[in-house]
Amino acid sequence: MNPTFSVVIPVYNAEKYLDETVRSVLAQKNCTDYELILVNDGSRDGSAALCDHLAQQDARIHVIHQKNQGVSVARNAGIKAARGQYVLFLDSDDLWEEGLLEALEHERHRQPDMIVFGYRQFGCGAALEEFIPAENEQCETGMDYFRRYEKMGTMPSVSCCCTAFRREFLEDHALRLPVHVQYGEDFRFYMHCLKAAQKLVCVPRSYYKYRVNEASATHTLNLPKIRDLLSACADMYRLVPCPMMANYYCMNVLSLAELSRKDALQLKPFLRENRDIQHAVSGRKQQFACLLYDLLGWYGTARMVRLGLSIRYLSK
Repeated sequence: MNPTFSVVIPVYNAEKYLDETVRSVLAQKNCTDYELILVNDGSRDGSAALCDHLAQQDARIHVIHQKNQGVSVARNAGIKAARGQYVLFLDSDDLWEEGLLEALEHERHRQPDMIVFGYRQFGCGAALEEFIPAENEQCETGMDYFRRYEKMGTMPSVSCCCTAFRREFLEDHALRLPVHVQYGEDFRFYMHCLKAAQKLVCVPRSYYKYRVNEASATHTLNLPKIRDLLSACADMYRLVPCPMMANYYCMNVLSLAELSRKDALQLKPFLRENRDIQHAVSGRKQQFACLLYDLLGWYGTARMVRLGLSIRYLSK
């Protein structure tokens, strides 16, 4: 008999945290009907052996070994191998709170395409975020969920790790993570899922523990990653054209401050091509930022905003 849940963990050089991550899944005491798929993506440390060792300890753990092809390919391999009714993603250095699968099991009877739950960050001692999805008493479409957040003036979480996806829903709509990008693949995948979802349920509690790691990809932006991020933002604006998506695109243009002027200039043709998105923003701050883009240029504005934030931080 197939399990209710398939948990996919992409693994690349994750020896330091993987055991703790897997234990947080095994700690789901009140719902044990799951399989755990570890996709070793060509790790160069001891992760491959650790995956095999963990699988020997618990029959619910399965291992896929593949050459290094990136996190999207690893997640897609996990989806292909999954047998559960619902598929969940967990990063190899993150954790689950106890009770997650029990909460998802409680909502499963409604057969939603997506079950959204919250997250909180931990580690590094910085100001940490928490996202708790706004409760919906009845199932709603993915776009209705998105519009609810648009009315509140904020983006919902767009991480695939904070949602359980009905496997047949993913198969029926051929939904997979894009493999041709280095950054923003979560965003692209998630927005296409929201666009297609006819039934979405929210669990208003944070069950996912996202480890803030200064060495992670999130903290090492470079030209290819920023190009992919802005391309994802622009493409998703075309998919769901609205002021909130325009705001999100223009906010991420500020990431140009991470680049040298020489590298930032390479993005100028792309920014010109998508200049129309600036005219769709809403809110005084966003409109003022776009005015600065026109007056000072994209790179000059990004550097000025970063300098202003640094001065504000130091003056506290």
